Amino acid sequence: MFESMKKRNRRRIYTPILLSLVLSFFVIASITIHSFWNSLITNTLHNISQKSTNLNLFLDLMEETSKRFDLKEINTANSKKQDQVSEMLSNLSQINKNLLRAAFIYPDGEIILSPRTSGYPTAEEIKSIPEIQQFIDSYKLSCWIIRTNYIAKYYGNKFYNKEYGVFTLVNKIKMADGDYGLLLIDIDPQTIYNIFTDNTHRELDIRVVLISSNLEILPNPGETDTINHLGQFIRDNYSTEKYKLSFRHRKLVFYTPVSENYKIATLV
Repeated sequence: MFESMKKRNRRRIYTPILLSLVLSFFVIASITIHSFWNSLITNTLHNISQKSTNLNLFLDLMEETSKRFDLKEINTANSKKQDQVSEMLSNLSQINKNLLRAAFIYPDGEIILSPRTSGYPTAEEIKSIPEIQQFIDSYKLSCWIIRTNYIAKYYGNKFYNKEYGVFTLVNKIKMADGDYGLLLIDIDPQTIYNIFTDNTHRELDIRVVLISSNLEILPNPGETDTINHLGQFIRDNYSTEKYKLSFRHRKLVFYTPVSENYKIATLV
C-alpha cells in the first residue's frame, strides 16, 4: 500500500513538471520558428527589393540609350536617309551590349534593321501585336512589352529561339516632317533573369521565370525543371499577395512587374 502511495505521489510531482517542460519546449520552438520565418521573409524582401531597384535602373539606362536615336536633325522630308538610320541603329548596339539588336519602322511600313539581323517580321505583323497597337493609339512616347511572336530569326547572325520571347522597348520617333516612326530595341529576357539571379546571399536558392497576366509562363532555358515542377504553384499564387510562402514546397515566391502584362516570379 505504501508503495502504491509513493507512485501516486511521484506522479503528482513529476507530471506537472513534465507537462511544463513539454509546454515550454513547444513555446520556445514556436517562438524560434516564428522568428526564423520573420527574419527570412524580411531579409528576402530586402533582397528582392534591391533587385527590383536594379531592374528599374537597367530599364532607365536602356531608355536613355534609346534617346541617342534622334531623327529630328536628319532631314527626312525628301529622303529616308536609310544609310544614316542604319548607322544609328548600329551605334545603339555598340553602345549597350545588352541589346540583341534594333529596328526602325518608317511611317509607310519600311523597316531598317541594325546589322547582322535577319528574318525580322513585317511592319504589319509588328503592329498586329495588341500591346504595340495599343501603344500606337495612346499618347505614350515609349513602352516596354514582351513579344512572344513575330521575332527575328537571327540576331547577331545567331539563331534565336522565339519560344523564349523578347523583351522590347518601343519608342515613337518624331521625324523632320512631323510624322512618327517606331524604334524597337530587342533584349534577351535572360538579361532580366540575370538581374534577379545575381545572388549575393549564397544561402538562398533563387530561381526566376516570367509570367503574364494570362498566367502564361515564358520558357526560361535555365529553369525548365522549375517550370515543370512549380509552374502550377506560380500560377495559383499569381498576384494574390506581394509574396506567398509554401511550407509544402519550401518556397517563397515574389511577383515583380516588368511590363504592363508581365511579372518576374522569383522563387526562393
